[in-house]
Amino acid sequence: MEITPEIVVGFDDEAKALINRLIRGSQLEIIPIVGMAGLGKTTLAKKVYNALSSQRQFHIQLWCTVSQAYSVKNLLLQLLCSDGEHSRKNEELGILDEDELLDKLRKKLLGNKYLVVFDDVWDDRVWNDLRLSFQGATKGSKILFTSRNSNVASQIEYGGEPHNLRLLTDTLSWELLQKKVFGEKECPEGLLKIGKQIAKNCKGLPFSVVIISGILATKEYDRWDEVAVYDTDECTNILELSYTHLPPYLKPCLLYFGAFREDQEIQSKKLMQLWIAEGFVQCTDAK
Repeated sequence: MEITPEIVVGFDDEAKALINRLIRGSQLEIIPIVGMAGLGKTTLAKKVYNALSSQRQFHIQLWCTVSQAYSVKNLLLQLLCSDGEHSRKNEELGILDEDELLDKLRKKLLGNKYLVVFDDVWDDRVWNDLRLSFQGATKGSKILFTSRNSNVASQIEYGGEPHNLRLLTDTLSWELLQKKVFGEKECPEGLLKIGKQIAKNCKGLPFSVVIISGILATKEYDRWDEVAVYDTDECTNILELSYTHLPPYLKPCLLYFGAFREDQEIQSKKLMQLWIAEGFVQCTDAK
């Protein structure tokens, strides 16, 4: 089962290096992808996960999103459901307690060469909470973490050398911005200079490039200079810029995300219903 891919630039060499580490060696190893917020750790993990899925290097591939505050039961349900074998709504799983779910995951992994991804890990607690399910790992099994904490690997049993993610070059930042704004089309000649300056202002952070691209895509070309002068040093500044440039009727919709926990998956249909119930979105006869 593939994870939804994203537009990616500059990660080909990074992905190859990670894939080589994941498919070699017979011992269980935990490999952390480490870097500051906005560098594209999750994006790289998805690229690697999908590449290995198509190559069928592992019998089982599982994915879960951890975050700073997490529920062990929720993580176990994510893992048990991520390969499509079970539905998240499966009552059989929902009524089980943590110990029963840990045992179910252990039995699922037992005898299989597996790749398990833990996205957005903050410390070693998550491994201590789940490690019983990974005892007796089959030869060649691997675990991939994404984390902002460079010390995670040294704190965890089986922890390997961290894969430190690098900033994008100015050239790659501009390539990503073009793809996000124009797709397969060429950037108009008159926007090349200011477009490259905006990409450079993002200082190599893919997250900043993506947010800025979303703003530029809604702007008339003669208003790109408004974006070029904005401070993009911090992710919070980028989010503020994104909010500032939203139409007034959409601002409450963005703020509503604060009602959900970090990294929580939200079904688009449910979100629309909640927005309508709050009066943020008006129903029409057509939609």
